[in-house]
Amino acid sequence: MRYFFYLFFLLALTGLGLSGCEKISFPEESTEKGDTGLSEDTLQVDTTGEGSMYAPATVKDLLRRESDFMGFSCWVAGYIVGYTERTMSNASFGTVGAVQSNILLADDPGCEDEEECVPVELKTEKWKQKLSLAHCPSNLGKRIAIHGLIKTYFSVIGIRSMDEFRWLAEEDSGTQPDDPEEEDRPDVPEDPDEPQENPDEGDDGNSGEPYWIQMNNVRLQWVDRKSVLLPGEHYMIGTFPELGEAAFIAASMKYGLTQKYRSVIKVQANGNSWVTEDGRAPAVFTLEKTGEGYCFRDELSGAYLAYDLRGDASSTSWLSLYTLLPEELNERYQSVFSIQVNTLEEQLLTVGKIKFSDIDSRNCLLRYNSGGNNFKLTYGKSGVPVYLFLLK
Repeated sequence: MRYFFYLFFLLALTGLGLSGCEKISFPEESTEKGDTGLSEDTLQVDTTGEGSMYAPATVKDLLRRESDFMGFSCWVAGYIVGYTERTMSNASFGTVGAVQSNILLADDPGCEDEEECVPVELKTEKWKQKLSLAHCPSNLGKRIAIHGLIKTYFSVIGIRSMDEFRWLAEEDSGTQPDDPEEEDRPDVPEDPDEPQENPDEGDDGNSGEPYWIQMNNVRLQWVDRKSVLLPGEHYMIGTFPELGEAAFIAASMKYGLTQKYRSVIKVQANGNSWVTEDGRAPAVFTLEKTGEGYCFRDELSGAYLAYDLRGDASSTSWLSLYTLLPEELNERYQSVFSIQVNTLEEQLLTVGKIKFSDIDSRNCLLRYNSGGNNFKLTYGKSGVPVYLFLLK
């Protein structure tokens, strides 16, 4: 069974905070795809300017808040309205004479004003064949979400180096585009040794009730069995709610070698729901499987949780947790984790051994440093255990 998720009311990361505790909604559990009439490549989103897959930025967001997005990778939603050649002053709103190198996105499907558009670079043959109006004139007027790097293009803000797209459902009709591409669906490899059981069954095959956490209008399932490790699905990373509070890795568009820690968002119980402080949102990660283990790709920035194999045994041996783009990963910086779902205290471990001393290297645990209010790696079991939560 496959679920569609959408985010409600995630605040844009513009530094406009709210005081006190504010409710923030996460993707609600939705119906099966057979009930929606939508293909797996078609998303229903709540566009709020966040820049994530389920709350993409709008064209207007990019044009009016250029400094918030420039230089970052994020999702942008809009309608394909035309193309241009050499400069934006040559924008054409139709398919006649269309080039294959770019398309124009706008918030209004009938837009004919280049100042209300952002250009999207179609650099590879793959994207040209799938999206350009030269190859697919029927794409004109369709609504789409594109993930790419926000940079200057044709001397204006645009989307370059795109690496993924999804067609968007029409909000009023729920119609789906023609001929959705099969190969762009999230890759969920089948492991013959680890079949994808029903999430309500334990690893021993016996029926068992999974542990649910109700957070506002969203259910989170604690990952305590292999059947809940689903590549391509979305997860949050945080501590197990105890004594009416918990902590999750916070959403952020900051990444790179100078960003060593992910900030923390605290969640407190309020009656039967959970609320986040200051109106901030937890990070949502897409689970990716490799031959060695699992990687966590930040849906908002497109970067990966990563660590430095060199290590540092000073002080209490807490190690930095980076958020790095794919091109920054190498033999020194790794992003692959082992997930030990059958153990409580050692759930998330690094696959690469990190230098502990000149004669000792060890796998490290991902822990919440309650004293320093950060999620970090540690050589030992100090700190609060960190777990995965599947968004249902």
